[in-house]
Amino acid sequence: MMKGVGAKFKAKEWSDGAKIATQALFETQNFMSPDNKVWLKHIGGYTGYIELADALQDIYRVLSRERDEELGLFSTVDSLLDAGWVAD
Repeated sequence: MMKGVGAKFKAKEWSDGAKIATQALFETQNFMSPDNKVWLKHIGGYTGYIELADALQDIYRVLSRERDEELGLFSTVDSLLDAGWVAD
């Protein structure tokens, strides 16, 4: 399942290194998060986050940095990456 900002975005892609680092972050759950958020950036210039509690449960619900509104809900890290999101 993939919906929200970037769900159909394919114009540009992040480097393989950025994608691998993001995949590893979510696989190891080695989050350094003093504010209980996993910060993300989008290839289209958006910024957002996943609540730490969600990330620890493998829930990839991206919220807007500016308005706290939902930008997307992704079922896997791969779908998050495919939509143009990486760890910031």
